[in-house]
Amino acid sequence: MRHPGGAGRRRARRRGPAADRVGGAGGLGPRLDRARPRTVPVPRGEFPVTLSLLHTTHGAAVAAARVTFLDIPPREWDMALRAVEDLGVLGEGQFYGVGVDTGTAAFMDATWAGIEGPLDDDLFMPLESRPSVELPGAEPEPNLIAFRAGRGDGSYPVWIGRTDDGQVGCVVVDFQLHRA
Repeated sequence: MRHPGGAGRRRARRRGPAADRVGGAGGLGPRLDRARPRTVPVPRGEFPVTLSLLHTTHGAAVAAARVTFLDIPPREWDMALRAVEDLGVLGEGQFYGVGVDTGTAAFMDATWAGIEGPLDDDLFMPLESRPSVELPGAEPEPNLIAFRAGRGDGSYPVWIGRTDDGQVGCVVVDFQLHRA
């Protein structure tokens, strides 16, 4: 595998649990932009988040983030789409993705109420020294798991891993640090 920072190795790191009842992957800005998250219906409960880290001579980067709902390997992958998006209009190598600003993305419950005020102290400053941060919700509110987005700002595809019977087994954000 090659990476702009040179040869690297991947390692998965569990971060969890994420309380995703309805689910969502979203980009974060100075304030959480809840206007355009990608949402996926999932069962109620707490689910583990796993980060796949790519280690290079320049440090570690988050290559992908996954929230697992079922301990069953996916049999097919679908791009997470909004109702107005049509796969038929995409060209080769194009995708609809989650927009990332300030180099940070997150998994959160669609009902997550958020935090009033700037996120600098609670989220962005801690992410300078580690790949992920959990922002707990006040009981019984769900939490948010935020993580650095591979190459930083941009758009990244969100994939839904489905089981043989069509259930959502996992959701993955691919930060496109390597080419297939």
